[in-house]
Amino acid sequence: MKVFVVLGSGTNVGKTYIMCQMIDYLKNAYGKAPKKIFAIKPVISGFYENPCENQESDLTHIAAALAEEALFECLQGDVQNSYQNLSLYRLSAPLSPNIAAKYEGVELNYEDIIAFCQQHIVKCKALQYNYLFIETAGGAFSPLTKTKTCLDLASELQKFCRPLNTEVETILIANNYLGTISHSVSAIKLARPNYFLFNNNSNDNFAQEVFKNIQSFTAPQRCFYLDGTTNNEVYNNICGE
Repeated sequence: MKVFVVLGSGTNVGKTYIMCQMIDYLKNAYGKAPKKIFAIKPVISGFYENPCENQESDLTHIAAALAEEALFECLQGDVQNSYQNLSLYRLSAPLSPNIAAKYEGVELNYEDIIAFCQQHIVKCKALQYNYLFIETAGGAFSPLTKTKTCLDLASELQKFCRPLNTEVETILIANNYLGTISHSVSAIKLARPNYFLFNNNSNDNFAQEVFKNIQSFTAPQRCFYLDGTTNNEVYNNICGE
């Protein structure tokens, strides 16, 4: 089994969008045997427990991508258990997790976040899943607690999986916004992701030039440009499927 930890250069860069595309690619197999896949987002902010208020939430999109999986319960009507299975901490305020938690009176326990991810890794491995995606909240350096970031979580999971002979790879995702070159280059140099995906799903005319600028400061063999025409080719390169 392979674990992908999905990081972002910032928030609203398309982490969930790209991850769900990758899940769709792997599930449909495109001429090959379909894969067993699961995905979680351990911490989410900007989320409301009422399903009617979450039509466009990340968990709703993840749940839809996983609709046929045995671990997913929403289609049987158990929406609350589905959310609990996909995410440990679900915070309402659209702020960084530590700040949202502070204003909502929630204590984010880093050890519990790690344990939540570890339990899913062990369970998916036991059930012979092929892939587990773990999406982080916000950017790579977004604080989960007062002292720990999303990148810290990725590092902890890599350490945990080594004795299990389970490969953990990190995917950093960015899109085109003012500041993305600085944010992306900084994140690539510090987080050292296995893959960097530049998401131009809005077909921005300047996006390719921005991507080339990011490439010029980083390792080009790990950088991929997604414009909707080459996405499956990129996913095949990453997943080896």
